[in-house]
Order: sequence, then structure tokens, then C-alpha cells
Amino acid sequence: MQRIFQQTFVFDPERTLTLRVDSKTNSVVRIEYMKNGKEHRECRQGPAIIQWHDGGLLFEEAWMEFGKLHNSGGPAQREYDEGKLFMEAYYVNGVLHREDGPALLEYPSPNHARRAEAYYRKGLRHRPSKDGPAITEWDANGHVVRQEFWVAGKRVKQPMPSRPHPQRSPRRSAAPRPR
Repeated sequence: MQRIFQQTFVFDPERTLTLRVDSKTNSVVRIEYMKNGKEHRECRQGPAIIQWHDGGLLFEEAWMEFGKLHNSGGPAQREYDEGKLFMEAYYVNGVLHREDGPALLEYPSPNHARRAEAYYRKGLRHRPSKDGPAITEWDANGHVVRQEFWVAGKRVKQPMPSRPHPQRSPRRSAAPRPR
């Protein structure tokens, strides 16, 4: 049975650091940075929450400001499966958001074979249809098993692939063929 004890360090009346320690192994299992009672640490300083599994393998990192998931320079949340990166999520002020790629990424890991990605802007599923699907899932063999197209939070039909116009046969001139 795991027994956890907690130690809180007060830096000033507004800021605290809390360590949760497994008393059996004497190892830290969770670190929380708080400001005014909310999870908070400036993103350039690192995650506000770091959590480990019983065996000491990293489980979660969360960048938070004023109690909301937030990281303007990268993913705001990372989850690990047996120490291997399994999921990354990009948040700005508590909502899924990323301008230059998918806001939610899931990777294959020891206990999860599928891979997935989802595009979000300002908390809404969004990716212009011409750029591809907003949600894609792959199976363990890399085959697409699901695709959905979303624009501004509304599901849209998959666009038809553009086909080149059929080429017209060259016109034959009325002049006789040379023999």
C-alpha cells in the first residue's frame, strides 16, 4: 500500500511549492507549483505539475498559468505510458489551440497501439478542408481508421479529391495526311 506524505514550501504569501512523497520508497510522486491557490508557473520556467508513477517513471507534465493549462511555446500537457511519451496537447488560456499543427497528438506506446492527431483553434475543432482532415486516427499498422473534417467547430463533408480535367483529343486538321 502506497502512503503519501505532503510537504508544502511557502515562498511568499502568494506562491507555494508542494511535494508529495511516497513514504515507502522516499521518492517524489508529484510536484505542484501554486500561486494564490491555483496551479501556476510561468511556462518558460517549466511545468506547474509533474507527476510520476509508483515505479518512478514520468506520468504527466502540465504547464499551467492561473489554474489553466497554458503554454505559448509548446505543449501544455504531456502524458507518458511506462515512461514513453504518449500524448501531447497544446493549450492557450485553458483551451485547445495551435496555429501551426495539430493541438492534440497521441503516439503509439506500450499500452496504446493507435496514433491520432486533432486540429483545434480557440477550443474548436478546425482545419481548412483543403489542408486535410481535422481528426485522423491510425491503427498499429499505420492504416487510417478514421478521418473527420471540421471547420470552426462544425463537422463538414469530406471534400472530393480534385481530378484533372479530362484531356481533349487533339483536333485533327482538315489537311490531308502526307503519304
